[in-house]
Amino acid sequence: MRPYRMLTIVLFVFLFAGLAGSARAAVSIWDMGEVTGPSGLPDPLVQYMLDQVTTGQVMQYDRSLAGEIPVWVDGDWYTIATRYTYAGESIQKTTSYVGQHMQGLGLDVEYHIWDDDTNPNVIGEITGLYEPQDIFIIGGHLDDVPGVPGADDNASGSVATLVAADILSQYNWGCTLRFAFWTGEEQWLLGSTAYAERAYQNGENILGYLNLDMIGWNTPTSSPDIDLIYNASMPPTQVLAQLFADVVDGYQLDLIPQLIDDPWGGSDHLPFWDFGYTSILAIEDNSDFNPYYHEAGDSPDHLDQAYFTDFVKASLGTFVHMTGCLIPRGLGTISGEVTSAESGSPIEDTDLLFQSSLGKSFSTLTGPQGVYSQTLVVDTYTVTASAYGYLSQVVSGVQIITDTVTHQDFSLQTAPSYTVSGTVSEIDRGSPLFARLIFNGTPVSTWTDPATGSYQVELPQGVYTVTVQSDFYRYQERLLTIDQPQTQDFSLQRLGCILLVDDDQDIPDVRSGYTETLDLLQVSYDIWDTETDGSPVSQDLSGYPAVVWFTGAARSTTLYTGDEASLASYLDDGGNLFLSSQDYLFDKGLDSFGSSYFHIDDYVSDVGQLDVVGLNVFDGLGPYHLFFPFTDLSDMLIPAAEAQIAFAGKTTVPALSYSGESFKTVFLALPFEAIGQAADRTAILSRTLEFFGGCEHPQILVDPLNIELQVESGQTSSAGFLMRNVGSGLLTFTITSTQAVPWLSFTPPSGSLLPSSSQLITVVFDASQLSLGVYTTTLEINSSSQDQVVVVLPVTLTVTAPVYVINLPLMIKE
Repeated sequence: MRPYRMLTIVLFVFLFAGLAGSARAAVSIWDMGEVTGPSGLPDPLVQYMLDQVTTGQVMQYDRSLAGEIPVWVDGDWYTIATRYTYAGESIQKTTSYVGQHMQGLGLDVEYHIWDDDTNPNVIGEITGLYEPQDIFIIGGHLDDVPGVPGADDNASGSVATLVAADILSQYNWGCTLRFAFWTGEEQWLLGSTAYAERAYQNGENILGYLNLDMIGWNTPTSSPDIDLIYNASMPPTQVLAQLFADVVDGYQLDLIPQLIDDPWGGSDHLPFWDFGYTSILAIEDNSDFNPYYHEAGDSPDHLDQAYFTDFVKASLGTFVHMTGCLIPRGLGTISGEVTSAESGSPIEDTDLLFQSSLGKSFSTLTGPQGVYSQTLVVDTYTVTASAYGYLSQVVSGVQIITDTVTHQDFSLQTAPSYTVSGTVSEIDRGSPLFARLIFNGTPVSTWTDPATGSYQVELPQGVYTVTVQSDFYRYQERLLTIDQPQTQDFSLQRLGCILLVDDDQDIPDVRSGYTETLDLLQVSYDIWDTETDGSPVSQDLSGYPAVVWFTGAARSTTLYTGDEASLASYLDDGGNLFLSSQDYLFDKGLDSFGSSYFHIDDYVSDVGQLDVVGLNVFDGLGPYHLFFPFTDLSDMLIPAAEAQIAFAGKTTVPALSYSGESFKTVFLALPFEAIGQAADRTAILSRTLEFFGGCEHPQILVDPLNIELQVESGQTSSAGFLMRNVGSGLLTFTITSTQAVPWLSFTPPSGSLLPSSSQLITVVFDASQLSLGVYTTTLEINSSSQDQVVVVLPVTLTVTAPVYVINLPLMIKE
């Protein structure tokens, strides 16, 4: 189905307004270096594959899916009456037919249930032999609309996918190939959206998706044009479209490709764009549109069989070339053991890197016994063995032979160690920072001395990435080559009070409503634009006292599940979130994040709001009349018992607040920017920051972390601990004991500390009235900025017997 091809401009804008803009940062970027370019065309083996595509087979599959001839499914013959997603038995039989067909070819088949078990997506898979994490997909939607055969829309794209599975299942592949049949496309891409989002959530490395939709119609005697739809804001999509055109030319197929930049999509490639994956749509020419679209005349007899067959061949050839992982030469295995040169003991978790003569790289790790094994394409390799604490060893000229195990052992020398030291300070003032340094890929991490910002570690020779983290400061990473003692100093930039996440997709751009407000508040803030920066991960959010996130008029991909996971981690660590989004719930539905962090019990979409008045957190604010810069699609919220109403409309609740043990949230199911007056918006954000605890936060550091002292019976002694404020705000503290014990006192019991200052707390132990034994209690340090105990300090007193010293006169014999 191609709804954008049939609608007027007015309806086009209405339906797709939420889908404009470039996609966010991809899970991975398709490496075009894997693709055989025009100079590699035609490839004899690929030509052999294309020669297996026959018009007879293409039309038999199409007639089967269009219901003209029966299919063999579930052990019997069945005629497909309709492929409508909600047709019950008929769509279930259709999905079972394509799934069982692929199982018969030896493919692993998943029935991906996104709605119910009658209408799943069906995905066949050939798992890659040496790079299974790299995934390429060919597919199209299997469903149609009621009462039509759907021979072109879209039995044709499904036919090409079946033919590709038939032919490509005969070969070995280094990467993973998937053959996808989507349902729910005619209901606006439901099946493919669910699949692409799940892939994004799981971090799947989908490097390319070739979407085929309506590839069988061409008016007789007309020019055999085809449209290749790409998105110019995602450059790899244009490269993939050009590859398709090069395949048509290189294999001399009777088609005329036209590359078209159309970011609106209109088919199942669109969800893959939305989640940052490279994809194109291959489709028949729009200027020669099928007159039987969504009608009973969309039958196999009306298709151009030669055009259809060449389109299938072009799709197959493009898919093979875009993967770049066909294994034509066979496979072999390399195995061996990695041991210490000094002791001979096995080295676990050694990284083995295999680099082929063609420039491809593969890797594996040794197990607990230092043993490794890796399947590789027949070639000559350079193998590098690297393990923490050892010098790397490189062996060149390792031959991998078909169906043969090559044995290669490694004996690694212990690496010399060197001292790395330095300081961590604030970039503006040069003040020392209490920071953590994590040397990635090693067991080494350390903290700086908060008084001086200094640190020192010992690291074996090697190359490491160090991450430096300090609360309220932007983390820093640096690549270090450790081959001598060295000094590495770090200066960290202080974070703003607020991270402002601009997620409005610029349809329209409403950022100024927020920046103007924050400027009036004179609050420091940093801007994160999802259009240019991608989605912020938890490390990007960490350290900010508050995150303000807005989605404007965006009606889809408002918050990815990955965004919710990052926000959940940030909130669990003590963050605070203000979210303004009228379509977050419309897009995501009420999921665990909405119920757990906003405490929404239920909602009604698109109720609309004209006037609101503040309650509870916003008590005394308003009433405000709303002026929408776009269509008013505000929602009504039904709060759970733990939430409070933040704003109320005349008949509905459009905003909630929640105060948890470690975090606080405010959710506006209406656009904050619709509050027209800057002074009113300022009052709301000011109250929000007050609710969140403000921008300045003290942080207590205590040294030592426990106090233990031995005191003789009948005596009194003292010890102490140093309390530092390594945060950014004034620290007002109180110290209490969990038990009223007569043998312990401390001074001062309360006080204040400026940022970067310290206070020695003296603890007095009185054993004058105690018997011999061990006595324990706990000191709790409370901060006025946090409604909870922030430091717990165990205290142990051991009362010992007195030691008597007897002085005897010295007798000297004359």
